[in-house]
Amino acid sequence: VAIADKYSMTPEFRAFIVTFSGNNYSITQKVLTKEITKFVALPEKKALVGTADSSIYISFDTATTWSPIFPDSVSVWFPGNPIKAAPGGWIVAKSEYYGFFESTDYGVTWRKRASPSSPQFSGLGPWTLNSKGVIAIKDDKDVWLWYPDGSKRKIYSYTPFIHPTDLQFVGDFRLYLNTDNK
Repeated sequence: VAIADKYSMTPEFRAFIVTFSGNNYSITQKVLTKEITKFVALPEKKALVGTADSSIYISFDTATTWSPIFPDSVSVWFPGNPIKAAPGGWIVAKSEYYGFFESTDYGVTWRKRASPSSPQFSGLGPWTLNSKGVIAIKDDKDVWLWYPDGSKRKIYSYTPFIHPTDLQFVGDFRLYLNTDNK
């Protein structure tokens, strides 16, 4: 488990790394060498992948050093936007103005994700990713499955009284929706 935080009283970004072994755990605090605002674990590579302003970085040494893995030739902005990873090499990051970018090979190559052209895909909220590259995403009134080819399928419509606040795949085919139950 890794948590990034920017202390309001200091100009540095810090990561808190929690390591579990059986019933024991340890917490290590590190000052990040990059201003990584969001990051996610890649357990099968023993790595962290994070976004910082206009690039995506990877760390193989528990957030001590970060190497860029996003092409410099693509001018995008990732200011605090979520990044998700799934087993099998999928990494998806949401840019500020240019939609979603994805990698299927642990960040070696990147492409802009085929975007569904639909008015429903404005006002996007929480999203999650499975190992098949399917994104479950919430918009203003529905929850959608968004496939790597750009196609989509509505799977849930909600009322103002039952409002999903978070989504999480468990495996590839089970999706949990957390609601605020007003």
